[in-house]
Amino acid sequence: MKVVKNIIYNTGYQVLMLLFPLITVPYVSRVLGKTGIGINAYTFSVLSFFVLFANLSVLTYGNREIAYVQDDKEKRSIIFWELMIIKAFATFISIALFLFLLFFFFRKWYSYYLIQSIMLIATLTDISWYFMGVEEFKKIILRNTVVRIVTVIVTFVFVKEPSDLWIYIATAPVSSLLGNLSTWTFIKNEIAPLDIRKINLKHHFKPVSMLFLPQIIMQVYLALNKVMLESMDSVVSSGFFDQSDKIIRVALTIVTSLSAAVIPRVSNLVSNNQHEEVEKIIQKTFSLVNAIGILLMFGVMAVSSTFAIYFFGSEYEPVGLVMFIQSIMIVFVAWANITGMQYLLPTNRLKDFTMSAIMGLITNIVLNLILIPIWGVYGSAAATVSTEAAVTLYQFWVLRDTFKISRLMKDTWKYLISGVIVFFIVRYLNNIMRISFLNYIIQAGVGVMVYTLVLVILRADIIKELMNLVNTVRNKEAKNG
Repeated sequence: MKVVKNIIYNTGYQVLMLLFPLITVPYVSRVLGKTGIGINAYTFSVLSFFVLFANLSVLTYGNREIAYVQDDKEKRSIIFWELMIIKAFATFISIALFLFLLFFFFRKWYSYYLIQSIMLIATLTDISWYFMGVEEFKKIILRNTVVRIVTVIVTFVFVKEPSDLWIYIATAPVSSLLGNLSTWTFIKNEIAPLDIRKINLKHHFKPVSMLFLPQIIMQVYLALNKVMLESMDSVVSSGFFDQSDKIIRVALTIVTSLSAAVIPRVSNLVSNNQHEEVEKIIQKTFSLVNAIGILLMFGVMAVSSTFAIYFFGSEYEPVGLVMFIQSIMIVFVAWANITGMQYLLPTNRLKDFTMSAIMGLITNIVLNLILIPIWGVYGSAAATVSTEAAVTLYQFWVLRDTFKISRLMKDTWKYLISGVIVFFIVRYLNNIMRISFLNYIIQAGVGVMVYTLVLVILRADIIKELMNLVNTVRNKEAKNG
């Protein structure tokens, strides 16, 4: 039941996080304009490479290693301090390299880069990976919720005109830093004090570096679209892509939050050689994220054209078609999160995971070079979808002897039929109803109800699983009562 609680906590939190962009992004898009949004997107894309090196895959690796020994305070304390020391070294190197490049090469938008660099300090203080490893998602959720609320308040109070771009850029790293520092108050009873005599960094170097390689490859192709758009098209196109990407990534947080809550449990089961239990969890979570991912994909498609103008402003009309194209990646990312993040990483199949990232990088570079000159930002969106498809299909291929892919994909046709029906109904409602926040909520509600009803009619297994879960919770509450 702990896994179920973590899924509920994490998914509930992600749903809450959906509300914050709905509040701030439309306001900021109009106040800062498409150029300001583009500058923020581009400068952060550059900085994200340094943030990635500062983190050095500790977020994923640390999560897994803590999960392996989550019941042993002494062992998890040693791992915690070892990884924090490694992370500190990586962060200091990253800061030094960034400042060197800033003073000698990044002259354009110099001040914005400097403000963005606060995120490097925030990365150093982030210990969320520890709480994920011990499956204490509640503490992380509390921290992140407070951080988001502060960010929203600061944005509305202080960002009033285009010249306030520096304030907007500063809100995310500063609030993240303060939020990360606050979590250290939770850890004093969780781990033992640092004992330098027990520290052994050497055995972490190989797995950290092996895991870092696919992480940096994935970060490259995630940020590459904005960088290549700015250099091959314009900073405005980079901003258009970033706005679409924000909405798609928000949708993705719903499906990825499910697997994020399950990863520590899978890691723990793997360490105890409970492979049959691992397969059961993979099957169930795949079915769940598949169902949710397909619903989100068709939902975004149905409202994309009107939503972009309503949400961002009339000057962002091209974002609608970008969202329509990019929404296809929701399903591929949902699948890859299960096969890659939830299985390949916990079972230490880093070579296969790395190769899938390399496939994605090659696909992204080649297609961006071909499609951006032809279709601009729309070409970049198509390249992104193809990239995620390449990653997912490669992971399916390497796991073909581990899982029966046909079993994982068993009810996909039912979800697709339900999704297509939802698309046409919501699209029709979107065309006849006045555009407003309330009407979008109504359309979303109708879409969910239609989707569920069709799945019930088609007797999809996910409905049975959800009913079994509800009955299990009820029976447990009855026993406790």
